[in-house]
Order: sequence, then structure tokens, then C-alpha cells
Amino acid sequence: MEKPWLEMKGIVKSFRGTTALKGIDFDIVPGEIHALLGENGAGKSTLIKVITGAHRPDSGEIRIDGESFPHIPVKELASLGIAVVYQDLQLAPGISIAENILLGSMPSKWGFLVNRKKAQRLAEEAIAKVGVKMNAGQLVGELKAADQEIVAIAKALSKNAKLLILDEPTALLAEDDVERLFDILRKLVKQGVSILYISHRLEEIFSICNRITVLRDGEKVWTRPIQDVTKDQLIEAIAGKLHAEGDLYYKTKIGQPLLQVKALGNPPYYDNVSFELKSGEVIGLFGLVGAGKSELLKGIYGAMKPQTGKVYLRDQLFLSSSPRASIDQGIGFVPEDRKTEGYLPRMPIYVNANLPAYRRIFARSGWIWPKAEKRRAQALVEGFSVKLSSLEQEIDGLSGGNQQKVVVSKWIGAKIKVLLLDEPTAGIDVGARRDIFRVARKLADEGKAVLYCSSYLPEIMEVADRILVMSEGRITGEFDRNERFNDDEIMKAAYQ
Repeated sequence: MEKPWLEMKGIVKSFRGTTALKGIDFDIVPGEIHALLGENGAGKSTLIKVITGAHRPDSGEIRIDGESFPHIPVKELASLGIAVVYQDLQLAPGISIAENILLGSMPSKWGFLVNRKKAQRLAEEAIAKVGVKMNAGQLVGELKAADQEIVAIAKALSKNAKLLILDEPTALLAEDDVERLFDILRKLVKQGVSILYISHRLEEIFSICNRITVLRDGEKVWTRPIQDVTKDQLIEAIAGKLHAEGDLYYKTKIGQPLLQVKALGNPPYYDNVSFELKSGEVIGLFGLVGAGKSELLKGIYGAMKPQTGKVYLRDQLFLSSSPRASIDQGIGFVPEDRKTEGYLPRMPIYVNANLPAYRRIFARSGWIWPKAEKRRAQALVEGFSVKLSSLEQEIDGLSGGNQQKVVVSKWIGAKIKVLLLDEPTAGIDVGARRDIFRVARKLADEGKAVLYCSSYLPEIMEVADRILVMSEGRITGEFDRNERFNDDEIMKAAYQ
């Protein structure tokens, strides 16, 4: 194997007595795509922050292109050749592609005016490095998610990066855009760029990566070439034997319709949507990004009122004027963006776990008893294996996967009949994903119903009894597990 460009030996990092990295050895060679995997809280983010200079390691050695560093100075990150593209991209939507790429280093003329022609040329050269063409004067906010991803990569490469760190780069991309991104990454590797790739989508890892390093509880489990690893071995390494048990689906008894949606419409998001959701059933709602899935779920829940159509709950006309009315009638909702819609930031975990209960349970007596409040929250988070230091801890301090577990767990004891899940596993690890699968199946087994929305087909096929496919705001296909799911046919329906 070629000599490593980045080499880390015995990296240790602790926070307030908790050791996040326990003597990690890691390396990446020129022109490889190296996957860094692990559950939320395994130490991936801490290791990345050490590589990018945001954290100074307590001990250990870092070598970059043969030069030794006790820690990486942030100010020298670009000159060393390290660039990172985070999941949220960190782009400014209201300014042009060129201004985003050259932010902080715009060329000038006469010492005080921006040289826009030169800025345009430099930006287009940066975009050309990723093998695409774009109008550098276009506003970033006008671009679709995949093109914004390309701009973020071009921005990173504009400073001649030798190591590109990608954090969940496909989280918001449609299937064809993922393949387009992979083509770009393969071209960069041929140019000698090294890529450190972080993703929870295991199919992507086997498609694009050369080597894999797995972390668990701050320790390195192993580093292996991709050809020496099976999917089951990878799942076991990431989450342990508990989660490496193959197909989680099991059949429950399907009952009578709980939720009936009839000709529901809210153009341009969706129109004339009809389906039934029965007790004991998990329906997967699949579609590409922009198909109208999220808006449909918000319409049912009362967060975006539909213009046409009707919703029935247990054969009774259900007029959801607000999310509160939906909760009162037994409909729960886990939104796509947990950070802005799923929980109360800077509030304790026990408050967030009890959110639906304050009105429906605690308010009946007129009093909120702190012991009962915390006892209920403790049972919910323990049942969902949430990793926390205490119930008083602010939810912002949890890893993304554990935040999502709290967001989902609050509905378990809320006496709901129907649970709407919108991209519930986006950006979380395989272990947390399996826990959410189990909750969906457990609710169905109790006679409740789950509408499970995702743009990631493998998880829909694993958890659902039926799959409804949406494309451009319409239901374009229905598939039943009893007739065996066919991923090719499902994808065809998604492109109609």
C-alpha cells in the first residue's frame, strides 16, 4: 500500500472526564476513498474535529505528508491541504455561486473594488475541477440540493485540497444525484485527492469506498479493505451482535382502517392523494426528494392545511385544524428536520420526552408532579436505549441519533393511534436506525398504524407491509410485501 498522506497514532481526547477517543490509530493514503463509520457517539465527529484542528488531542501524534504535528493548527488547514464539507453545507443561499466559492478571498481591482470578471473565472475553474459546468453568477438558493453539494465541494477544492472530508454528503440527494456525485468523487480520486467519507448508508460504502475504519465507544474496532468485508460483518462491527440479526420485518395481524385519506390535495405539493392505513400496518411512503411526501404528512397532521379532500379517523371525518387537534385525536408526527421542528432546544431531555403528555396526561390533574414527570421520561428513554448523562441534560448535548430517539420515544407512551414518520433515520447510525424500525413494528403489533416516509428505498423495503410511491405529488404505485417487493419496479414508479 502507498505511504499514508495523513497518519494518526494513539490519539486520545477527553471531555470533562469522558474519554471520547481512546488511543485511535488512523491513516489515509493518496487517491483513496476511506469510510469512517460508527454509531452516533462512537467518536467520529471528535476524530474529524481533531483532523480539522477544532480539537487539540490530549496525546498522540499526527503526521501530514511526512511532517509531524502535536495538533493541527486551524489557520494552516487550507495550506496543509485539508478541506471539509459538512452535512449542512454551510453555504449562503442569497449570494452567487462565485461569491460562495471565493467568500473571504474575492479578487479586487484598484485595491477597493471587486474584480467580478476574475471572480467569475476563478469560480468556474474551481467548478471545472469537479468535472461539471455551472453559471457562477447564479444564486446558490436557486440550485437543487445536488448542485449545492457540488458547489460546496468546489469551494473546498478551490484551495487545492489534498484531503476532502465529506460528512453525510448524500443525505438530501435523490438516487440519480447520488450516482452523479459518485462519478465526481471517482474523478477526484484519479486526480490524487483523498476522500474521508462519513455516511450511515451502508450500500453507498460498498459502492464507492476502498477501505473502512469502524469506531465504537471511542475505540477503533478495525480498518479493512472493502473487499474483505460483508454487510453483516460491518453492521456487527458498528452496532454489535444485538443489531446484526438480518431482516427485522415480522408479520402482524392487519385489522380495520384507522386512517383514510380521500382525494387530498395541496397543489403544487400534492394532489388527489387517496389511501387507507389499517391497524397493525406499516405503510412505507417512498419517493425521491421533492415528490411531496413531507408536505402530505404535514397536511394530514394539520401543519400545512390541505386545500381539497378529506381525512377520516376510524370512519369519522377528521378535520385537523392544527397539530394540537391531531395530537388530541391520537395522531403523532416525527418531522424531517428534528432540529427546527422535532424538539425544544436548550431544554432538558425529560421535558422533550414528555411533550405530548403535558396536555393529554399531566394537565388532567391540574398539576405536574416532578417525580412522575421524570419517572415517565426515564421509562421512555430507557426503553429506547438513549445514551445520556442525566435527564436534566439539555437535548442539544446528545448525538444526532440519540436526539432522534428522544423525538420518536415521546410518542410511544402518548396513547396515539397513528404515527407519521418523516425521514426518521436521516443522518443517524445503523444501530439507532434499527431501534426506530423496531418501534415502528412494535406499534403495529399493538394494533396501531404507522405511515413511514423515506427517500431511502432499502429501509422502506425492510420495515413496510405495503409501499406507496409518490412522484410529483401523485401516488404512482402500490406494492405489497406478500407479492414480494421489486426495487426496480418501485424505482420506475418513483420516476413517473
